[in-house]
Amino acid sequence: MHALRGFRESWLKKMPLAGGPATPAVVALARRKTSSETYLRRLVTTLVLTAAAFGISANATAGTLPADLGQRLADGYIRPATAQLLERSNSLQTSLVPWCEAGAPAAGRAKIDENFRLLLDAWARVELLRFGPMIGDNRFERIFFWPDARGAVPRQLGLALKAADPAALAPGALRARSVAVQGLPAVEFLLFGDGADTLSDGSPASRYRCLLAAATTANVRDISAELVDAWSATGDTGRAFTEPKAENSIYRNTQEVAAEAFKALATGIKFLREAKLAPMMGATASEARAQRGTFWRSGSTARYLAANVRGMGDFYAAAQLADSYSSEERSADSGFLTEIASAQSSLQAIADMPLDTALAEPNRRHLTLAKLIADNLGSMVGGVIAPAFGVTLGFNALDGD
Repeated sequence: MHALRGFRESWLKKMPLAGGPATPAVVALARRKTSSETYLRRLVTTLVLTAAAFGISANATAGTLPADLGQRLADGYIRPATAQLLERSNSLQTSLVPWCEAGAPAAGRAKIDENFRLLLDAWARVELLRFGPMIGDNRFERIFFWPDARGAVPRQLGLALKAADPAALAPGALRARSVAVQGLPAVEFLLFGDGADTLSDGSPASRYRCLLAAATTANVRDISAELVDAWSATGDTGRAFTEPKAENSIYRNTQEVAAEAFKALATGIKFLREAKLAPMMGATASEARAQRGTFWRSGSTARYLAANVRGMGDFYAAAQLADSYSSEERSADSGFLTEIASAQSSLQAIADMPLDTALAEPNRRHLTLAKLIADNLGSMVGGVIAPAFGVTLGFNALDGD
């Protein structure tokens, strides 16, 4: 333990990370006394791995991207992930309709809740694919209108429930309405938000609310089907991504495919750190706000974030880049995946806790560590991994927000 403390102080004095000094969060966390030796060891391991990854980049030569990079990512991650989103949205929709028609009996509630959380797990893996067909036709916002700082989802749904227009339940009808009532946050509000405790009271209003949740899930399913088609072997994006050519209008070479992939990864990490973790956590436990958490109404926040991080790791792993780095930078591959595993483990540790409990001390340290690692992951992608292959990251989906 004394050795660890010694390393901690030494690191604070001598181990600036490439691209800038340690972040204030890292310094604050490292200086704070902890009663958990395990926790400190884990933090130190994280910092060592990250520092090692940065250090490796100092005098490295460029790696060689695999020519089939797009095919690896499409077959190894994108197509299975989008297919799973379609399958799970269909499962929830087809289970909701008979449940709603039966008066939403309490006996069937657990199955509905589990199907909803499985759907969130699937979306957590697709969410990072924020390019190509995802940004066309506002598909990202139509599935995931979040963060909702102005409360558009409950406000718009409140109006819809008050109107109880049967036309809104027709197949495809929601597509023409506000994006706030088309996606997963809307489904969550209808099943778990204010008023959802009356779903089983047998009233016409509750039946309409339940069927609106089914119609909204069907909308998510339809958008998911569009993503599957676009990424298929015959879809425009699927073909261009897996077979980049000079005459293509989207991806002309493997370098552009890599730039898209690394940018998606960097954007997903930035969204995790700046939109999902920081606003919810606040600067201190007393400033934490659980209602800023992703899918907080269903108690799914930490589980969702863990699945999100696991997806980032699986997406990167699908590229199979370990042997493509130059010999000087090969450790970046295992370093990145180790960091991902640490962040996922931290979030998984609080996945079954009420979010208020997870945000309070002493459990808050798991979120603090996840945010710390997210800081490092973002720097690794933009400062080590992409440059290792001569890739420059351009504008991403969050620029200009």
